[in-house]
Amino acid sequence: MTLLTKTAGVYQTLKSVSFSLTATGTVVSAVPGRRIKIYAIKLVVSAAISVNFRDGASTDLEGAMALALNGGFVEHVNPPNFLFGTTAGNRLDLVIAGTGTAAGRVSYWDDDVA
Repeated sequence: MTLLTKTAGVYQTLKSVSFSLTATGTVVSAVPGRRIKIYAIKLVVSAAISVNFRDGASTDLEGAMALALNGGFVEHVNPPNFLFGTTAGNRLDLVIAGTGTAAGRVSYWDDDVA
């Protein structure tokens, strides 16, 4: 079953991707000309590290979050609302400060609507 959300009168396909990173890396690849809009996050860490999401290579979407050993969080809003989004054509990165693994899942849709 394909889940859809309607934004600005257009239906968008809701997507989800799992990730496991030991260093700063890409969580959702860029989609040319489209924004990535995140509506749900699940994240768990294997060690005391700090993490934050980034719009492409350099623009922080939020401040660093210090998480304890085996700590984590879950955030969710109902589409068409979203927690944050990238600018058009940028990827979503997770910045990791410290030594450990950050793993989880991000749910999103890509959208050409501001």
